Amino acid sequence: MRRLLTKFLLLTAVVCMAPIAWHPASGADKRTDAINLYNAKDYRGAAALLDDYLVVNNRDPYAAYYAAMANQQTGNVNKARMYYRQVYTLSPNSQIGGFAKNILLKLDPSFAASLPKTTSTGTSSSASSVSSGASSATASAPAFDPSLPGECNIPYDKSNSGLGLDVYLNGRVVRMILDTGAPGICIGKEQMEQIGLKPPTGPADGTTGGSSNDEQVKTWNTTATVRVGQIERRNFPVEVLETNHARPLLGQTFFKDFEYTVDQSAGLIRFRQKAIAMKSTNNSANAVAVPYKFREEGHRIIVTAEVNGKPCPMMFDTGNTSCAVAFSSEKQLTALGIKVPEDAELVTTVGVSGSGVCSRFPINRIKLGPIEKSNVYVNVNHGTLEDREEPLLGEPFISGYEYRIDSEKHLIYFTRR
Repeated sequence: MRRLLTKFLLLTAVVCMAPIAWHPASGADKRTDAINLYNAKDYRGAAALLDDYLVVNNRDPYAAYYAAMANQQTGNVNKARMYYRQVYTLSPNSQIGGFAKNILLKLDPSFAASLPKTTSTGTSSSASSVSSGASSATASAPAFDPSLPGECNIPYDKSNSGLGLDVYLNGRVVRMILDTGAPGICIGKEQMEQIGLKPPTGPADGTTGGSSNDEQVKTWNTTATVRVGQIERRNFPVEVLETNHARPLLGQTFFKDFEYTVDQSAGLIRFRQKAIAMKSTNNSANAVAVPYKFREEGHRIIVTAEVNGKPCPMMFDTGNTSCAVAFSSEKQLTALGIKVPEDAELVTTVGVSGSGVCSRFPINRIKLGPIEKSNVYVNVNHGTLEDREEPLLGEPFISGYEYRIDSEKHLIYFTRR
């Protein structure tokens, strides 16, 4: 039994970093605290908190799954079996339900006898009691990934460059900007060398450009082990620029399995696996939902804002920190009935491909969902081609609002803070 238990501990353990000091956040619920403890490898502390949490919330399969793993890690096999049974009972058709079933078949001989008998075609004899609609919904639901934390909070700092996070590339730390307008990770060769990593060599794999001008920069494609807080991905794609004139960028694909909330009052980005977030019933109670369209090319989040009462598609881009909206040409403004005033200020903006000159001036009104601001500053670039992507709706416009991006329903939830 001990040898078998050791085997299944290896199969079911969540991939974690080295233990970190943890202190319970004020007002955080027990499940979140317990998951933080589990990820910090304090299995006994996590098990104790989850025991208390599940007394009241006994229909939460994800909490039960963490409780099972925590008890299994501490050698409390009987309680682990109890919680694995609870997971399977609550969510038999989910991925964690499948994990629980496979573990129970090894750890609990009586479990197999309790399963419904199957026919020669492999169909349960009681399958008629399960509606096809329920099966379809389960099949389309995002799967829980036990190799990633279910929930975690990551601190950030806010500066003129955007939302800064500590990112570890092959164990070396670098400050990156969380950029909803970037598809992946982008870093310059010199920036890699500064943190002690050897950049790729040989012929470039391609070129890329930025929003400040039309210059193209050579790029190389490589991979690295990337960690942000308790989230780690191995062999993750990294785009390396010959020269990066801006801060390194952390784009959307790294967090593809998570919904995330930017809590500006707490200075935290709260990540929750989509499979868990879809089970939550109260995380958007006070928020206003704004729909968006997702464009696969470039992983762009496109919202429709109003500019002086006229609808205007824009890219939701937290990497744009220079103004409320960055227009790539005067043509985009003309379509909205706006002219660049003669007394507009000329300013220089910097992007990954270098700097550019733009006109800066206020416009009367911009509105997106619950956010409405007057006399807000916008930029219009002079060094870019006219046929560019949508204007960039930037971080200064959404300042003062907590927001959560639901990539399953294509909604952004805004809450005033």
